[in-house]
Amino acid sequence: MEGRNELAKSGYQVTAEPEFAATTLLNGKNDDPDNPDHIPTVKRECACRSDKSHGYSITINRMKFFTGSTIFSYAWDQVAIGFWQRYPNPNSKHVLTEDVLSREVIGNKLITRRLLTKTNPVPRWGERIVGGKQRCVCIVEESVVDLDKKTLTTYTRNVGMQRMMSIEEKCIYEVNPDNSKFTSCQKMAWIESSLYGFSRAITAFGFERFKKNTAKAFKGFEHVLEKLYPSETQIVEQVPLSACSKGKLKDKARKAKEIAKEKATRSILNSGQVS
Repeated sequence: MEGRNELAKSGYQVTAEPEFAATTLLNGKNDDPDNPDHIPTVKRECACRSDKSHGYSITINRMKFFTGSTIFSYAWDQVAIGFWQRYPNPNSKHVLTEDVLSREVIGNKLITRRLLTKTNPVPRWGERIVGGKQRCVCIVEESVVDLDKKTLTTYTRNVGMQRMMSIEEKCIYEVNPDNSKFTSCQKMAWIESSLYGFSRAITAFGFERFKKNTAKAFKGFEHVLEKLYPSETQIVEQVPLSACSKGKLKDKARKAKEIAKEKATRSILNSGQVS
């Protein structure tokens, strides 16, 4: 539940879904309207049972499903631009590298494929399994920016250590229906492990870590957006004056008032003499 609380603090809402059809980006094609036909995908359908107490659905093959939503207080075009400048940021130090593998424009859609390298420390019980405390994993990120629909859809999956743990993620950034100046983000993820004898523990661990990383990713993206688009009304913090300083200022103000009054009196007398 710790990861869930972190998400709540960051503005994420974790919901439960009794059933879902998991459409993930792998090899092949599907009919997902948010995903152009030329992007390789495969459709995976899983029967699930709802676990409302934890806010996620569990499949019969012990895959765990995560879904969460949040709102960015920035316009969609600002979020779409800031998306490419997310790294580095203070909350995503585990992201080591990012490289563009391909990019093309088809109609009013920008199609991009990137390769990212990430790392996360391995828990003690997992050191013997992976053979070390920390491992770097390559992540493939494929995205579609649709200017007509004003949506940014991303598909992410790890291409390394898949037998140990497989995480497939889909995010949709779109204009918030309640406030056109804000942007909504819907995130879905499917987490599973096929390592015999350890799949249950590894899947549970991966799910909790994913929730914590989701909260960090949100804070990191917010940090980047704040730097790119600072608020128009800057709040200036005023340092409180000490009693001594206040007294000096009062004395100066009184003296300035007396001098101004004296000058005004002289000016009036001089003008009277001239007339």
